[in-house]
Amino acid sequence: MKQTSSKCELLVAAHCGDAGQRSAKSTAHALRERFTWSTLDAEAAALVANASWPRVKIPRPLPTTLHATLPNQVIHFDFLYMWPSADKTKYFLVVEDNLSSYTWLQVATTPALKHTPPLSRARSVPSAQ
Repeated sequence: MKQTSSKCELLVAAHCGDAGQRSAKSTAHALRERFTWSTLDAEAAALVANASWPRVKIPRPLPTTLHATLPNQVIHFDFLYMWPSADKTKYFLVVEDNLSSYTWLQVATTPALKHTPPLSRARSVPSAQ
């Protein structure tokens, strides 16, 4: 079996899932959603069998999810990478209100809040009382 570095990267990324390390069958299934090659099942099985990292299942209870009961009480934000545009912006700052799902997008050149222009029309978060 000849593995290219791209195949190896895909196999490792598919094997290390959100819930921990996947089995060979789950790894192959996750890859098959977007990719395919003739030796996919065999290579996934070889990766799982020869993995040098410890295979220990650690029970992880689901954390409680925080939900808002008032507008602007819980705000989610993250930077979303897009391809560079003509004006050198590569990112969007995505800000979302948990209660209303109101979403604000702000273009940014770097994924850092100190280099992002202020949200001109965003409402302020109420202070805790």
